[in-house]
Amino acid sequence: MTTLPTKILIDAARAQAQAKGLVMTFIHQGDRDSGQILLQFFDSLAQKSQLARRERNWETGDFDWVPVKAGSALDQEEAGKYIERAIKIDPDIWVIEIEGSPNENPFA
Repeated sequence: MTTLPTKILIDAARAQAQAKGLVMTFIHQGDRDSGQILLQFFDSLAQKSQLARRERNWETGDFDWVPVKAGSALDQEEAGKYIERAIKIDPDIWVIEIEGSPNENPFA
């Protein structure tokens, strides 16, 4: 099963985000070819974040966006600690902040 390089997926999502008027910020740039992706959806009014990671669904072969903490938002300190740990474990990971809700995911 062949997948596109991560950078191509990110560039396509960035174009989608711009078309929707969403702001995307790169917190950490990972491996251009095979880096994992962690998204931080930031609600600027509530000052809370929801994190989602990209995982392969082995039954369908597709990729799904799985919430890190289902059903609840994280405060900025908690989200920051999770992101720091993720980068320490996998320096090749891409961490991207999107101002908006997971319902506005330009990668979906």
